[in-house]
Amino acid sequence: MLDSTKYPSHRYNCLTELMGEFQLCFPLSHCTPRTFLIPGILPKEQPENTELEGETLEFQYHYRILPDSILSRFIVLTHEKIHNSTHWRTGVMLEYTEGAEVYNIARIKSDPEDEKISIAVSGRESTRRSFLSMIRDTFTKIHNSFANLEISQWVPVPGYPDADPLDYEELLGLEEMGENTVCLGKLKLKLDLRPLLDGYEAIELRRRKQMGDNFFDDPEDGYPGINIHVHQKNFDRRSKTFNQNGQGDNFGGDRIQGDKIMGNADETP
Repeated sequence: MLDSTKYPSHRYNCLTELMGEFQLCFPLSHCTPRTFLIPGILPKEQPENTELEGETLEFQYHYRILPDSILSRFIVLTHEKIHNSTHWRTGVMLEYTEGAEVYNIARIKSDPEDEKISIAVSGRESTRRSFLSMIRDTFTKIHNSFANLEISQWVPVPGYPDADPLDYEELLGLEEMGENTVCLGKLKLKLDLRPLLDGYEAIELRRRKQMGDNFFDDPEDGYPGINIHVHQKNFDRRSKTFNQNGQGDNFGGDRIQGDKIMGNADETP
């Protein structure tokens, strides 16, 4: 594809490294010669094998204007977790595994017409929330690289997949105000806030955010990363979800060590 007089082969590494730095491509393993996949020019058609089985945990990002590069950059950053090489220009299937066993499968796809990105995670319930948190951490890292990106977060109404989704920040605000329920007049439905929000983030993490502790995704960290800053005097030393030696991270209250999800923070007294 390249004019050899302008782009000699010994300079190809410079081009591919630059493309990788800007999250435009990633190398395919076990390919000779080295082969790179560019998500931004993948086929547009969604493959047939993208249906998820059983219950799913879902989350949405809505944008005033959805940049085309967000989903392709996400695919590059998460390419080591791609499930069965299933990816297309506006979507990807990811997996969380331990050993040879697949615990969770996630479908992430963008909708350029509606200016939104939808996430659905299936599989083992005990690790579903943590896998979603890992995915959200990666999107946060990408979002933070844009200036003045207008974005909102939404969650579906449990048991009503066709109903309009709920504003996630609105639900967090209601909880912080001391509300225990949210009323949906159109559906004649009253939802308990605590179990709804617990499905996305541990209560301990929400409370610390409400109290003003600093929980920020560090853009300098690798994928996925979240820095948790807590005052040691306020930290429950009995908790098994925090590693003082820095060998584990917390995602949504669940501890990840290496590539394993070790447990839920809300199980700690």
